[in-house]
Amino acid sequence: MAWIAGNQLQGGKYTIERELGRGRFGITYLVKNKKGDRQVIKTLNDDLLNSLNQSERGRLKTMFLREALKLQRCKHKYIVEVVDSFEEADRLCLVMEYPEISCCGVMAKQF
Repeated sequence: MAWIAGNQLQGGKYTIERELGRGRFGITYLVKNKKGDRQVIKTLNDDLLNSLNQSERGRLKTMFLREALKLQRCKHKYIVEVVDSFEEADRLCLVMEYPEISCCGVMAKQF
């Protein structure tokens, strides 16, 4: 069950604007937080999760959580920052900053 524009997560803390991308392992969404700032939420792909047995699903979720912890500790000007993580409707979610890109391909956010 993919989220659609207007869906609210974490009791309205995040509102889905649109899906940004989808791969075999994950789906990324552009969201707005309560302050109106744009962020990205990454979650595991439902199609993949549904194709796995319970043990495999648990292992994948563990790997996803490890990625979240590693990224939260990683502070580098060229790597987007993970600012939050949570579980919603049995989905693990990583909330990351959304670097705006100008028409010239230059990041508008100054690091």
